[in-house]
Amino acid sequence: MSVAEASLANDSDRATRSPKAQSFADSVVWLSGVSWQSYEALRSVKENFKVQMTYDEGELILMSPGRLHERIAALLNRMVIAWTEERSIPLQSGGSTTISAELREKGFEPDQSYFIQHESDVRTRDDYDPSIDPPPDLTIEVDVSSLSTVRMGIYAAFGIPELWRWCDEQITVYRLQEGAYVEVDPSVCLPGFPFDTAATLLQRRLDLDETSLLQEFRQAIQRLDPQS
Repeated sequence: MSVAEASLANDSDRATRSPKAQSFADSVVWLSGVSWQSYEALRSVKENFKVQMTYDEGELILMSPGRLHERIAALLNRMVIAWTEERSIPLQSGGSTTISAELREKGFEPDQSYFIQHESDVRTRDDYDPSIDPPPDLTIEVDVSSLSTVRMGIYAAFGIPELWRWCDEQITVYRLQEGAYVEVDPSVCLPGFPFDTAATLLQRRLDLDETSLLQEFRQAIQRLDPQS
Protein backbone atom coordinates (compact mmCIF):
# COMPACT_ATOMS: atom_id res chain seq x y z
CA MET A 1 0.00 0.00 0.00
CA SER A 2 2.88 2.38 0.73
CA VAL A 3 4.04 2.15 -2.89
CA ALA A 4 0.65 3.28 -4.14
CA GLU A 5 0.45 6.18 -1.71
CA ALA A 6 4.00 7.24 -2.48
CA SER A 7 3.21 7.27 -6.19
CA LEU A 8 0.19 9.48 -5.60
CA ALA A 9 2.31 11.87 -3.60
CA ASN A 10 4.41 12.44 -6.73
CA ASP A 11 1.45 12.88 -9.07
CA SER A 12 2.15 15.77 -11.39
CA ASP A 13 -1.40 17.14 -11.25
CA ARG A 14 -1.67 17.01 -7.49
CA ALA A 15 -1.46 20.77 -7.23
CA THR A 16 -4.84 21.16 -8.92
CA ARG A 17 -6.49 17.88 -7.87
CA SER A 18 -5.11 17.02 -4.48
CA PRO A 19 -5.95 13.40 -3.55
CA LYS A 20 -7.43 13.05 -0.09
CA ALA A 21 -6.85 9.75 1.68
CA GLN A 22 -9.37 8.23 4.04
CA SER A 23 -8.72 5.05 6.00
CA PHE A 24 -11.78 2.89 5.32
CA ALA A 25 -10.66 -0.25 7.14
CA ASP A 26 -7.43 -1.95 8.25
CA SER A 27 -6.68 -3.14 4.72
CA VAL A 28 -8.48 -0.46 2.69
CA VAL A 29 -7.57 3.10 1.72
CA TRP A 30 -9.98 5.40 -0.11
CA LEU A 31 -8.62 8.34 -2.14
CA SER A 32 -10.49 11.14 -3.90
CA GLY A 33 -9.40 13.43 -6.72
CA VAL A 34 -7.22 10.84 -8.46
CA SER A 35 -6.69 11.28 -12.20
CA TRP A 36 -7.09 8.43 -14.68
CA GLN A 37 -3.40 8.77 -15.52
CA SER A 38 -2.46 8.32 -11.87
CA TYR A 39 -4.69 5.25 -11.61
CA GLU A 40 -3.08 3.68 -14.66
CA ALA A 41 0.39 4.50 -13.36
CA LEU A 42 -0.38 2.90 -10.01
CA ARG A 43 -1.85 -0.17 -11.67
CA SER A 44 1.31 -0.67 -13.74
CA VAL A 45 3.71 -0.61 -10.77
CA LYS A 46 4.99 -4.13 -10.12
CA GLU A 47 4.83 -3.73 -6.33
CA ASN A 48 1.12 -2.93 -6.61
CA PHE A 49 0.10 -6.08 -8.47
CA LYS A 50 -1.29 -7.65 -5.29
CA VAL A 51 -3.23 -4.50 -4.41
CA GLN A 52 -6.83 -4.62 -5.59
CA MET A 53 -7.83 -1.27 -7.10
CA THR A 54 -11.29 0.07 -7.77
CA TYR A 55 -11.47 3.31 -9.77
CA ASP A 56 -14.63 5.29 -10.43
CA GLU A 57 -14.45 8.81 -11.86
CA GLY A 58 -11.67 10.07 -9.59
CA GLU A 59 -12.44 7.86 -6.60
CA LEU A 60 -9.80 5.19 -5.98
CA ILE A 61 -10.09 2.38 -3.45
CA LEU A 62 -6.94 0.42 -2.62
CA MET A 63 -7.40 -2.90 -0.87
CA SER A 64 -4.89 -5.48 0.24
CA PRO A 65 -6.98 -8.68 0.41
CA GLY A 66 -6.60 -10.51 3.70
CA ARG A 67 -6.43 -14.21 4.44
CA LEU A 68 -10.21 -14.69 4.79
CA HIS A 69 -10.91 -12.87 1.53
CA GLU A 70 -8.41 -14.93 -0.44
CA ARG A 71 -9.49 -18.18 1.19
CA ILE A 72 -13.17 -17.77 0.34
CA ALA A 73 -12.42 -16.59 -3.21
CA ALA A 74 -10.19 -19.61 -3.84
CA LEU A 75 -12.73 -22.09 -2.47
CA LEU A 76 -15.62 -20.59 -4.44
CA ASN A 77 -13.49 -20.68 -7.57
CA ARG A 78 -12.78 -24.36 -7.10
CA MET A 79 -16.48 -25.03 -6.50
CA VAL A 80 -17.43 -23.29 -9.74
CA ILE A 81 -14.80 -25.30 -11.61
CA ALA A 82 -15.99 -28.54 -9.99
CA TRP A 83 -19.61 -27.79 -10.95
CA THR A 84 -18.75 -27.01 -14.58
CA GLU A 85 -16.59 -30.12 -14.83
CA GLU A 86 -19.29 -32.37 -13.42
CA ARG A 87 -21.92 -30.82 -15.71
CA SER A 88 -19.60 -30.56 -18.76
CA ILE A 89 -20.21 -26.81 -19.02
CA PRO A 90 -17.68 -24.91 -21.17
CA LEU A 91 -15.84 -22.38 -19.03
CA GLN A 92 -13.01 -19.91 -19.30
CA SER A 93 -11.73 -18.39 -16.08
CA GLY A 94 -10.93 -14.70 -16.12
CA GLY A 95 -9.62 -14.67 -12.56
CA SER A 96 -9.00 -11.17 -11.24
CA THR A 97 -7.90 -9.66 -14.56
CA THR A 98 -8.17 -5.87 -14.53
CA ILE A 99 -11.22 -4.58 -16.39
CA SER A 100 -10.96 -0.89 -17.18
CA ALA A 101 -11.99 1.72 -19.73
CA GLU A 102 -10.75 5.31 -19.88
CA LEU A 103 -13.89 6.61 -21.60
CA ARG A 104 -15.97 5.30 -18.69
CA GLU A 105 -13.36 6.38 -16.14
CA LYS A 106 -13.82 3.08 -14.36
CA GLY A 107 -11.62 0.13 -13.54
CA PHE A 108 -11.59 -2.80 -11.15
CA GLU A 109 -10.36 -6.32 -10.48
CA PRO A 110 -13.11 -8.85 -9.72
CA ASP A 111 -12.33 -11.42 -7.06
CA GLN A 112 -13.15 -14.11 -9.63
CA SER A 113 -14.63 -13.90 -13.12
CA TYR A 114 -15.82 -16.39 -15.73
CA PHE A 115 -16.89 -16.56 -19.34
CA ILE A 116 -19.59 -19.20 -19.65
CA GLN A 117 -22.25 -18.27 -22.20
CA HIS A 118 -19.56 -16.29 -24.08
CA GLU A 119 -16.75 -18.79 -23.58
CA SER A 120 -16.39 -19.50 -27.30
CA ASP A 121 -16.19 -15.76 -28.04
CA VAL A 122 -13.04 -15.31 -25.94
CA ARG A 123 -11.46 -18.77 -26.27
CA THR A 124 -8.72 -17.51 -28.58
CA ARG A 125 -8.18 -14.28 -26.65
CA ASP A 126 -5.23 -14.19 -24.23
CA ASP A 127 -5.66 -10.44 -23.62
CA TYR A 128 -8.93 -8.87 -22.52
CA ASP A 129 -10.17 -5.66 -24.13
CA PRO A 130 -13.60 -4.46 -22.94
CA SER A 131 -13.98 -2.35 -26.09
CA ILE A 132 -14.19 -5.46 -28.27
CA ASP A 133 -14.65 -8.43 -25.92
CA PRO A 134 -17.89 -9.30 -24.11
CA PRO A 135 -17.95 -8.78 -20.33
CA PRO A 136 -17.51 -11.83 -18.10
CA ASP A 137 -20.80 -13.67 -17.71
CA LEU A 138 -20.23 -14.15 -14.00
CA THR A 139 -18.16 -12.45 -11.32
CA ILE A 140 -17.74 -13.29 -7.66
CA GLU A 141 -17.44 -10.65 -4.97
CA VAL A 142 -16.07 -11.71 -1.58
CA ASP A 143 -17.32 -8.97 0.72
CA VAL A 144 -15.21 -8.76 3.86
CA SER A 145 -14.78 -4.96 3.94
CA SER A 146 -18.34 -4.06 2.85
CA LEU A 147 -17.20 -2.67 -0.49
CA SER A 148 -19.49 -4.62 -2.81
CA THR A 149 -22.21 -1.96 -2.77
CA VAL A 150 -19.63 0.55 -4.03
CA ARG A 151 -18.30 -1.79 -6.70
CA MET A 152 -21.69 -2.95 -7.99
CA GLY A 153 -22.18 0.27 -9.94
CA ILE A 154 -18.89 -0.31 -11.76
CA TYR A 155 -19.81 -3.93 -12.52
CA ALA A 156 -23.10 -2.67 -13.96
CA ALA A 157 -21.34 -0.05 -16.10
CA PHE A 158 -19.44 -2.85 -17.83
CA GLY A 159 -22.62 -4.87 -18.33
CA ILE A 160 -21.65 -7.94 -16.32
CA PRO A 161 -24.86 -10.01 -16.29
CA GLU A 162 -24.48 -11.90 -13.01
CA LEU A 163 -22.74 -11.31 -9.69
CA TRP A 164 -22.38 -13.66 -6.75
CA ARG A 165 -21.72 -11.99 -3.42
CA TRP A 166 -20.33 -13.85 -0.40
CA CYS A 167 -21.02 -11.94 2.80
CA ASP A 168 -21.63 -13.06 6.40
CA GLU A 169 -21.30 -16.73 5.43
CA GLN A 170 -24.06 -16.49 2.82
CA ILE A 171 -23.98 -16.40 -0.99
CA THR A 172 -26.41 -14.06 -2.75
CA VAL A 173 -27.02 -14.02 -6.50
CA TYR A 174 -27.67 -10.79 -8.41
CA ARG A 175 -28.70 -10.26 -12.04
CA LEU A 176 -28.30 -7.07 -14.00
CA GLN A 177 -31.72 -5.72 -14.88
CA GLU A 178 -32.25 -2.31 -16.48
CA GLY A 179 -28.83 -1.11 -15.37
CA ALA A 180 -29.01 -2.25 -11.73
CA TYR A 181 -28.45 -5.49 -9.86
CA VAL A 182 -31.47 -7.29 -8.47
CA GLU A 183 -31.31 -10.25 -6.10
CA VAL A 184 -32.49 -13.40 -7.85
CA ASP A 185 -32.76 -17.13 -7.25
CA PRO A 186 -31.47 -19.30 -8.87
CA SER A 187 -28.43 -18.52 -11.01
CA VAL A 188 -28.97 -17.99 -14.73
CA CYS A 189 -25.29 -18.48 -15.62
CA LEU A 190 -25.01 -21.78 -13.78
CA PRO A 191 -28.55 -23.15 -13.29
CA GLY A 192 -28.88 -25.58 -10.42
CA PHE A 193 -25.67 -24.57 -8.65
CA PRO A 194 -26.14 -25.70 -5.01
CA PHE A 195 -25.58 -22.46 -3.10
CA ASP A 196 -26.81 -23.84 0.22
CA THR A 197 -24.36 -26.74 -0.01
CA ALA A 198 -21.53 -24.39 -0.99
CA ALA A 199 -22.26 -21.97 1.87
CA THR A 200 -22.48 -24.80 4.41
CA LEU A 201 -19.14 -26.23 3.32
CA LEU A 202 -17.50 -22.80 3.38
CA GLN A 203 -18.62 -22.47 6.99
CA ARG A 204 -16.75 -25.71 7.75
CA ARG A 205 -13.42 -24.35 6.49
CA LEU A 206 -12.06 -24.23 10.05
CA ASP A 207 -12.78 -27.94 10.56
CA LEU A 208 -11.72 -29.45 7.23
CA ASP A 209 -8.85 -28.99 4.83
CA GLU A 210 -9.61 -27.68 1.35
CA THR A 211 -9.16 -31.05 -0.33
CA SER A 212 -11.75 -32.64 1.96
CA LEU A 213 -14.14 -29.72 1.47
CA LEU A 214 -13.95 -30.01 -2.30
CA GLN A 215 -14.31 -33.79 -2.16
CA GLU A 216 -17.50 -33.37 -0.15
CA PHE A 217 -18.75 -30.76 -2.61
CA ARG A 218 -18.15 -33.05 -5.58
CA GLN A 219 -19.85 -35.94 -3.84
CA ALA A 220 -22.85 -33.72 -3.07
CA ILE A 221 -23.26 -32.49 -6.64
CA GLN A 222 -22.79 -35.99 -8.05
CA ARG A 223 -25.83 -37.05 -6.03
CA LEU A 224 -27.96 -34.27 -7.54
CA ASP A 225 -30.23 -34.88 -10.47
CA PRO A 226 -28.33 -33.49 -13.51
CA GLN A 227 -31.57 -31.84 -14.63
CA SER A 228 -32.03 -30.01 -11.31
